[in-house]
Amino acid sequence: MIGRAITERPDLFSAAVCQVGGMNTLRSEISANGPPNIPEFGTVTTEDGFRALYEMDSYQHVVDGVSYPAVLLTHGFNDPRVDVWESAKMAARLQKATASNKPILLRIDYEAGHGYGSTMSQYTMQWADVCAFLLWQFGIPGFQPREQ
Repeated sequence: MIGRAITERPDLFSAAVCQVGGMNTLRSEISANGPPNIPEFGTVTTEDGFRALYEMDSYQHVVDGVSYPAVLLTHGFNDPRVDVWESAKMAARLQKATASNKPILLRIDYEAGHGYGSTMSQYTMQWADVCAFLLWQFGIPGFQPREQ
C-alpha cells in the first residue's frame, strides 16, 4: 500500500516507511509463499489476475525522473511470507529513478523474520531507526546531520 501511494502521488509525501512490503506483486507468485496468496490476490495466468496484480505492483509503477520522497524500506532477511528481494529490488529501482536528493534506504535485519518472530530488542531497534529516519526527514532539530 505504501509503495503504491508514493508511486501514484509522490508529491503528497515528504517521507515514507515501507515495512516488509510486497513491492513486486507480478513476480511474488513465484516465491515460496506465492501460491497460497493466489485466491486472494489473483494469478498472472489470467487476464483479470494480471491486471489486478499489475495495479498493486509498486515496482512496475516507478518512473524515471520523478521526485520521490525519502523512503526507508525495512525487511527481515528470514521472512517466510514476503521475500526480502522485493524490498531490495524496490530500493534499487527508487534510487535509480528519483530526481530528488532525498535518501532511499534499505534496512535489513539478518536475524529477523516477518515481524511476529522478532525479539523485543529487534522490534525496538527497528522502531528507533524508523523514528530517527522520520524525525531526520521532517527537519526536527537534534536529528539533523552535524556539519563538519
